This record gives sequence, structure tokens and C-alpha cells, in this order.
Amino acid sequence: MIDVTDVKIEAIEGGYAITPVSEMKKVVIPSPPTIQHIPINPRDVIIYLTKEAITSESVCIDSLKAYAKENKVVLLCPDSADLDMLVDLYQYAISKASKLNIKKNGFSVKSDEASLELANSLVETLGDEGADLDDAEIFSF
Repeated sequence: MIDVTDVKIEAIEGGYAITPVSEMKKVVIPSPPTIQHIPINPRDVIIYLTKEAITSESVCIDSLKAYAKENKVVLLCPDSADLDMLVDLYQYAISKASKLNIKKNGFSVKSDEASLELANSLVETLGDEGADLDDAEIFSF
């Protein structure tokens, strides 16, 4: 089993983000002289839709953390099944891409079997807004 103690679960606007530790690069700022560590290699993002909301107390949380760490992806787990709220979650993630260290064009939508129809609706809605997403898939980890 993978050690998932360094994978964080952060409450974000509209749900939770499961984020593995980013690779960091040391950067020297010349004036005033300081050293900063900035994240590099932005990760892909999976919006994971399920019938029940995923929280830090969920039964499958360790499996999701392991998947995120092993595949170097960020999992966004919405706390609502409302399509408008899901679009807002996507837009929030896009606006916070540098903070979350994610690729703005690296999104995919995955779901459990019960939420596949909602996932396909989300892909269609985001596609209408200009996002380039593949069809939603059933997520197995």
C-alpha cells in the first residue's frame, strides 16, 4: 500500500480537493534577496462525481488518496450534484489553477455508475462553454 500521509484533502469552494504533494523548485528572488519554493509540473485534474459526497471521513478516502499520489493527479470531489454548482466548481478550479498547481486544459470527468448521466451532462455543459473534455467515464481505482 502506498503511503498517503502527504496527500492533502482541502475544502475548496464547492467540495474537496485531494492533492498529492507538488514537486517544488527553489527560486532566488534578487531584490530583496529571498529564496522561494514554487510548485512545478502542474497536474491533471479529475472531477469525480459520486452518489454520496466524498469527505475526509469517507470509507474510500485512502484509496482515492493513493490513486491521486500514484497517478500524480488532483481529484476534485464536489459536495453537490447540482449541475450549476458543478460548473462553478470547474470555474473555481480554473481560476485557482496556479494555487492548486493544475493544468487548465488537463480536466476530465469521471463518476461511479449511479452518477454517469450527470457526469455526461457536465461534460456537455462545459463543452458548450468552450472546455475541451473527453466523454465521462466510470472511475475505478
